[in-house]
Amino acid sequence: MRYTFRIQEQENLWEYYFALFQRLQIYANNPLHIGHMGIGREDNKQTYALREGLVNLLIHCDYFSPMKPRIRVFTNRIEFENPGSLPRPIKELMKEDVSLPRNPVLAKLFRCAKLCETAGYGIDKILSWEEFSNEKVLFETSIDKTKVTFMLNKSAQKISKNSTEKVPEKVPEKVPEKVPEKITNNQLIILKSVEENQRVTVPELSAIVKISERKIRENISKLKSKGLIERVGADKGGYWRVL
Repeated sequence: MRYTFRIQEQENLWEYYFALFQRLQIYANNPLHIGHMGIGREDNKQTYALREGLVNLLIHCDYFSPMKPRIRVFTNRIEFENPGSLPRPIKELMKEDVSLPRNPVLAKLFRCAKLCETAGYGIDKILSWEEFSNEKVLFETSIDKTKVTFMLNKSAQKISKNSTEKVPEKVPEKVPEKVPEKITNNQLIILKSVEENQRVTVPELSAIVKISERKIRENISKLKSKGLIERVGADKGGYWRVL
């Protein structure tokens, strides 16, 4: 099986980071907590763990290797694989606060931008995924590559199934009349937001996705036509349902 979705080419690593992070954050479950003052606060711990995995891939990659770094999203896991072995055995890195980035200039860039943990705490942030998602983080390393795998829980797996269209290597001669359309990043974020809060409003979705309310309504209409979402009840007092 292969996946049809690919990130478009970017001008540099900095732009690659934001393009990749926008795609990855939809797989994190960020529940909304309401404080005693009635103010909502989103819990982004899972997002931060995935972000740390992405930054570590970029700053520890061996860019002189013929092998290319890659991130693969499956229905049950996300794999961060990059050329180059770990500087020390993973058990040692877990015990000690050791920072040995293969690309120290890149590491400094992301730390100054506050997009990753301070030196020596990256492994801890990645492992926090286990605490907040109740799923494992797996480390594999060899002489020429390193792979970090974030296992996905059932909620994230559902998003993954909607976002990652699988097609067989051998395409049948007769193609079905109705072929599933690709879902955009904005539509995936809308789906995830609706799944977390069935009574989320259009203005709230506009703030989450960072597009206009008109664009939100257009995307919701497209999701409805694809049979992925429906409105139950009236505009006021009703709620959304992910199909």
